[in-house]
Amino acid sequence: MKYTINYKDLGFNSSSAQVEALRRAVEIRSLNRELGLWLQDQEGVETHVWETPLQNGVIEVETVTLCDRSGRVTYARHEIARAS
Repeated sequence: MKYTINYKDLGFNSSSAQVEALRRAVEIRSLNRELGLWLQDQEGVETHVWETPLQNGVIEVETVTLCDRSGRVTYARHEIARAS
């Protein structure tokens, strides 16, 4: 699942999936900042990654990219099987 959201376009008529993706993106960004784990390149793009172990050797990987210049947030979530 991947969502790219423009800050300016988010409003009352936005889908609940977009709103939830933005909420989770902000949550991951806040957690990484508290832990001192974030990357920002020289063009104002931040990248955050959050891994959550799930059952049966699966890891949920969430990636958040924020671009200050374009005003976009990209949130992606994938479940990946862990190598044994």
